[in-house]
Amino acid sequence: TPIFARLPQVAAAVYARFHSGVFDSWTWRTGPFLWLASFAIWSIEMLRLAIVMRALGLELHPAEIVFVGTAASLLLAVPTPGGLGAVEGGLLGLMRLIGVAGGVAGAVAIVDRVITYWSVILTGGLLFVFTRLKRR
Repeated sequence: TPIFARLPQVAAAVYARFHSGVFDSWTWRTGPFLWLASFAIWSIEMLRLAIVMRALGLELHPAEIVFVGTAASLLLAVPTPGGLGAVEGGLLGLMRLIGVAGGVAGAVAIVDRVITYWSVILTGGLLFVFTRLKRR
């Protein structure tokens, strides 16, 4: 493609690998599976958030859950480890924006992040320690 001609050789090689990885993975054979898997993963994300909200006594319209959940997922792109701080603040702010009381919104943000962030940190840390002990 014309973009290769304008890039330094090293950057062109990186771009070529990226381009190949993105566009060669989408074929008529793999595409439907990837779409289905993506839909399933996003559905589970929204279901988890809905379960957390319901457990804390909050009942929102499914569209509001999808809005809050998708926006929170986009906040993971903020350059902090795992979106730490940005996602919690974003969840809180978005729920306040749609009329959720501050205490309930804060509780949802904290419980959801304990499940999605801190449980992964704890599990990974324990696995790291146990694999180090096993190697000795």
